Amino acid sequence: MSDPHSEPSASIVIPCYNEAQYIADQLQSLVEQQGVDRFEVLVADNGSTDDSAEIARSFADRLDISVIDASARRGPAFARNEGTRNARAEFVFFIDADDALPADWLATMSRALADHDLITCRFNTEILNEPWQAASWTNGQAEGPLTFDPPFLPFAGAGALGVRRSMHERVGGFDESMRVLEDADYCWRIQLADGSFHFVSETEIHYRFPKKAGVMFRQMRMLGQYHAFLYKKYAPHGMPRHQRPWKEGLCIWRGLAKRALRARRMDQTKRAELIRLSGYYWGRLVGSARYGVVDP
Repeated sequence: MSDPHSEPSASIVIPCYNEAQYIADQLQSLVEQQGVDRFEVLVADNGSTDDSAEIARSFADRLDISVIDASARRGPAFARNEGTRNARAEFVFFIDADDALPADWLATMSRALADHDLITCRFNTEILNEPWQAASWTNGQAEGPLTFDPPFLPFAGAGALGVRRSMHERVGGFDESMRVLEDADYCWRIQLADGSFHFVSETEIHYRFPKKAGVMFRQMRMLGQYHAFLYKKYAPHGMPRHQRPWKEGLCIWRGLAKRALRARRMDQTKRAELIRLSGYYWGRLVGSARYGVVDP
């Protein structure tokens, strides 16, 4: 357990909204961290109506942990910013309440952050998910940071980021107006401010996919929509447009429609693939119309 009477060497910020089902697993993985001490945990409660906050406080005998009221504005971007405003350390790490960490994670990431402004690590999507979940979507952060097609600057999921607090403050933190892909925007703004971004291949997080079809669809719909938003924002910085001929786009929708007709006969993996792809491309259409761009 970290010593609550000494200054922490690292602050771990966990945005949380109704994660009572999983947050104990994530906090227990922090209890089991090895090779590092004097770290604090800040659970930024984004207005939970379940027992998330109470579960977090129950770890007070094992962690230097605080529950921060981050309910003034809904969204993980606000919660991360609010948690960071309460952080005492220069090294700040963002993780998600429904994931988990191997025992070497914080020590390995802390060593890497000593030489960089922003870091991330590998995702492992097999440990916390059923086989059909892991097989239904490509793990884009298995061997390097994420990127769009065609590529622009690399980025990473916010559930596995480490940043110097001074850099976080320099760029103004996460964009609280964004509901998703605020992590891509955050990583890009740091790089455009000449911050160094490094991928740590020596450790990983254990990432959890959603199981419910409605959650999967909404998640991917929002990703598609905000992909268009990012293109509008970063085209002046050189972000390339996804130049897809309209006939190719029509073929994609025709293919999705044909697959939907066979959905009842699909196994769980194929059905999850269909849900995610349908959500993403629907979001792309909505985003293109909303933000005035064409097939970003």
